[in-house]
Amino acid sequence: MTSADQLDQLVPVSPLSDWLDVHAPNLGAGPLQRRVLGGGATSLLVALDRGGPVAAVLRRPHPHARDSGAAILREANILAALNETNVPHPRCLATCETGDIIGQPFLLMEVVNGWVPAMRDGRLHVPPPFDAPFHHNALRTTMIDSLIAMASVRPTVSSTLGAKAVSAMIEPWVRMLQGALRDRDCNADSAGFRVVAWLRAHLPVSPATGLVHGDYSLTNLMFAHDPPVRLAAILDWETAHVGDPLSDLGWVAAAYADARLGEAAGDGKPSLQEVIHRYCARTARPESEVDFYLVLAGFKSGCILLQQAGRVRAANMGEAASHALSRLAEAAFARALRLAEIVG
Repeated sequence: MTSADQLDQLVPVSPLSDWLDVHAPNLGAGPLQRRVLGGGATSLLVALDRGGPVAAVLRRPHPHARDSGAAILREANILAALNETNVPHPRCLATCETGDIIGQPFLLMEVVNGWVPAMRDGRLHVPPPFDAPFHHNALRTTMIDSLIAMASVRPTVSSTLGAKAVSAMIEPWVRMLQGALRDRDCNADSAGFRVVAWLRAHLPVSPATGLVHGDYSLTNLMFAHDPPVRLAAILDWETAHVGDPLSDLGWVAAAYADARLGEAAGDGKPSLQEVIHRYCARTARPESEVDFYLVLAGFKSGCILLQQAGRVRAANMGEAASHALSRLAEAAFARALRLAEIVG
């Protein structure tokens, strides 16, 4: 919880008000009202209101985060580039690139009204009436359709973003796997390292170039308050880059049942094949090109689970919990390996 004194240190009224007079006059000229919205490990979100026709959200580095000022400016550049597209996002209103005003760089975003799905206890939670099965299906469809919209963003629009080769997407996860297994018995022939070998041997030769979010999930999407399901904004663009948009699709689609693995979709959910067909039919991408990114997504999931298992063990939170996460990681690696062997 941020106290009034802490807020005055993090978002001081007087210098910020003077800055807003020049760079965001649409906020009005009244007394600056501030309200902490939250944030995460790297940033802090503060709602700003001066009684004008526009309200805004200030995003600044979290006081305990290191080197996150660069990430804030990176996201500001991304949002500014997206202002010229039809991709729903919080519009960037202004940016302060120095720490002269509040001690750190910050960006100013428009306020987007809506709700964001929450992940708690391993389950996705949405507010009524969107918790009905009909709306769940609409949420999934909207999620894929927004990826389709992102695929239409031309590289010239996203050229301000950093480019990331496919090989560069693999090696950080390999290092994470090696680190997670460093203090444990490790067999080089285990499923995780066999998946690594397959990925390195099947790198796309000439992948398409476009906009990649890098952390695309339902919990980074904001939906309009009233039915029907409508996407209000895609959030948290800190990891966006130029690359193959299929990497976002692979991460999302890997959670669906794959008929090739003998899996069956339930509760009215679409199958993985239906999700991929919907995307590829509207983007003119061959469906076979998605397989590499599905295997990569499974490998990434396994690495994340192994890392979580290590953290649980290091924090003495219970050997049973750590063991359960390790088993889930092994299952993720095994599933990715089975798919790799099927697609050849």
